[in-house]
Amino acid sequence: MTRKEVVEQAFNWSHTDKLGHGYATIYKVVPSTIKKVLEIGIGGGHSLEAWKGLFQKAEIYGLDCNGKSVDGTTCFNCDINLFKPEEHFSNDTKFDLIVDDGSHSPGDIIAGWQKLRSYCSGMYVVEDVNFNDSHNIASEMRNGGGVISIIQTTTDDGSRVVVASFDKAIQW
Repeated sequence: MTRKEVVEQAFNWSHTDKLGHGYATIYKVVPSTIKKVLEIGIGGGHSLEAWKGLFQKAEIYGLDCNGKSVDGTTCFNCDINLFKPEEHFSNDTKFDLIVDDGSHSPGDIIAGWQKLRSYCSGMYVVEDVNFNDSHNIASEMRNGGGVISIIQTTTDDGSRVVVASFDKAIQW
């Protein structure tokens, strides 16, 4: 089974909408050995279940003002604009993967990026980006410092994603 098929299988059994959006193409490049994952916008917890299955040795965190916590994960019930990462994470905390699947509002996306980029050592993925907002969001991420590469891409169903990498050039 290819890594993409493994990711698709996890998205399917966890019932996350990431499968329908074609995001397996993006997440197949994330090594199964990563240690920390944070997702903004956890909704019903389906993505957290997928991350638990895909990254079995990782600490999984979720952040949402109305999200459902999932056993074996740490969840913060808070709006990204009010979240203070320094109250929850030490300065040397580094996430291998941060996913922003929150409100999809450009202001919230940029607020999350500004608060969390220093805690990311791998990939920072912003899902479901409005086409008209993608350039400004990518520009803000480019100006964040430490970013090695940025990709804006459209998946098979037309969903737009902006991905920043802190550790290597992104290749699909």
